Amino acid sequence: MKKVKILLIIPLILSLSCSPVKGKLQDSIYIASDLHFLADNLTPDTNQIYKKEVLTSDGRIQECDYALVKELVKQVNQNNPSYLIITGDLSFNGEYDSHIELIKLLDTISKDTKTLVIPGNHDCYNQNASSYVDDKIANTRNIDLNTFKSLYHNYGYEGAYSYDELTASYIYPLNDNTWAIMLDDNMSFLNEEEGTNLVGGFIQEETLTWLEENLIKAKENNIKVISFMHHNLLVHNPMFERMFTLYNAND
Repeated sequence: MKKVKILLIIPLILSLSCSPVKGKLQDSIYIASDLHFLADNLTPDTNQIYKKEVLTSDGRIQECDYALVKELVKQVNQNNPSYLIITGDLSFNGEYDSHIELIKLLDTISKDTKTLVIPGNHDCYNQNASSYVDDKIANTRNIDLNTFKSLYHNYGYEGAYSYDELTASYIYPLNDNTWAIMLDDNMSFLNEEEGTNLVGGFIQEETLTWLEENLIKAKENNIKVISFMHHNLLVHNPMFERMFTLYNAND
């Protein structure tokens, strides 16, 4: 029997569990999204520009991000789920330093839990990667897709069953008969060309072909699949469809 729990931590952790045995849950999965983690060295407490950024953001309690991520790691280590899956927007605005500092926190998670990640629209090629020092906002190093895959090599890319060459998508075997399909549905690779940060989601044609080929293999081998991505596949709320739901969701 499958159970679903929602815990309001950062801002959502979803626990999927099945097959209760002797009071413990096997093959449990924790899902977190939109950490928007920002490295401490980029945000002095006295910086007024950063405080304004916090106040004018889209409802995120950004000033608490470090504490929330630490609490997430603490809960994962206490409960030892089989997997922690983070579905994008790991960083505030794609800062290299933020990715590095987040990885240091993820490294403290018990080896009993395997962590898998995919990027969100904030994580790569972000034109707003900034530091907030001396009441000034200044550009700081961002990362591209290849750097993302290299930095997070130990968080899904190593040990994957299959990779999409075009994106950061991959398939990870959760157990002998279940695959996690980790889909990179971001349009961030166009940010530099467009001169802005593209927020919406879109699965490219080549990636759809790769996906279909692997779904056929899964069906032939009686493999169950669970898909994870940053944007919505279905319209959950008609007021939040544009930029939240995949542009080619029907495909």
